Amino acid sequence: MPFYLPLIIAGLVLETIFIRQEYAKKLLPALLIKSLASLVFVSLGAINYSLAANPLYALLILLGLVFGMIGDIMLNLRYLYTDARSNRVFAVGIAAFLLGHLLYMAALVLRLPAALYRSIPAAVVLSILLIPLLLKNINPPGKGLKVFGIVYLAIVTAMFAFAAGLLSIHKNMLNTVFTIAAFLFMASDYILIYYFFGKKKIRPLRAVNLMCYYISQLLIAMTILMR
Repeated sequence: MPFYLPLIIAGLVLETIFIRQEYAKKLLPALLIKSLASLVFVSLGAINYSLAANPLYALLILLGLVFGMIGDIMLNLRYLYTDARSNRVFAVGIAAFLLGHLLYMAALVLRLPAALYRSIPAAVVLSILLIPLLLKNINPPGKGLKVFGIVYLAIVTAMFAFAAGLLSIHKNMLNTVFTIAAFLFMASDYILIYYFFGKKKIRPLRAVNLMCYYISQLLIAMTILMR
């Protein structure tokens, strides 16, 4: 059995348990289990880093995974506060995710800078098409949060566009898997915003959001071993 399969299975099991705990509103157990689940994809990335053929790509991906884990912990930790600290913890979590996305994009761009000629226009077009469509179907949050959300969505959309642009030029396993992962990441964030601010509450969307996100992180960690 490949060394990574037990880690992937353990991570998926932990994420499933976390989702159940969150739905049950057991906030502290959910935080602890989510932290363990996040540690799994970071551990997977760290092990893969030790075996990587491209150390720079591997390092950027590993750092992105670490910031993803920090974001996970902060976004769940905020539920344990009821005062202004909750918003501060939330802001730290979102900032960590943004740094993770930027590190992932840097890893992609360094693989083939020429892909930017396709990726940047694609990112702009996708953002223009997708973000206003989402905004039309949600109850807008406060102005500051709305602007921040638009910037965040533009960045995660750009990550998918970068991956797809690279794949369109150089079709291989790494680029294929990363494009799938980036699409899942983008989908999870759009679903997340609709779940919290949508005009119609669809409870199962939270589980879809969380599982898409987690599978995405596992796939990104596995790209370290690919060429």
